Amino acid sequence: MPGPGQLFYLMGDSGAGKNTLFNYARAKLQDDKNIKFALRYITRPTANNGTEEHISITHEDFKRLLQADFFAMFWTSHGFHYGISTEINRWLAQNDRVVIIGSRQYYHTAKIDYPQLHAVLIQAEPDLLLQRLRSRNREKPEEIKQRLSRNAGYSDFRNLIDTKFTIIENNLKLEAASRKLINVICKP
Repeated sequence: MPGPGQLFYLMGDSGAGKNTLFNYARAKLQDDKNIKFALRYITRPTANNGTEEHISITHEDFKRLLQADFFAMFWTSHGFHYGISTEINRWLAQNDRVVIIGSRQYYHTAKIDYPQLHAVLIQAEPDLLLQRLRSRNREKPEEIKQRLSRNAGYSDFRNLIDTKFTIIENNLKLEAASRKLINVICKP
């Protein structure tokens, strides 16, 4: 069971900049031994463009790890399996601050399992989302259309959040959005 630490659960639209903000904060806070950034295990090859750092595994390995209770959280999205390892529970038990990238669809389950969860909703304007999705060269045009359609289904998500949460608008200046995320993570 999770410990007394703080869990920061980043989520948002495809293309909102979750990975960019996660990586920026991780680089800036790397010397703080009480702040941990957990990478996701994903059944997708690592992107060549560096936008999404994760641990790439096969579907078979994911299934094996799932059966071994390796994952504290897991979900399926866009045909891929995602997981966060149970190491976050050890970090939380040590009273660390733990940052992860989660899923909006998994949020309610995560909130039940981790009542100390602090949701961080990353948002960006629709035109910017489209531009970012195209520039990362990961999805085909039809897949981009599906992601944007799915994003629209979560437009009222902030109204569903029943916990401590922060909304970060990531429209233009990476520095401003990153600074806000770092302030949220470091706030006592």
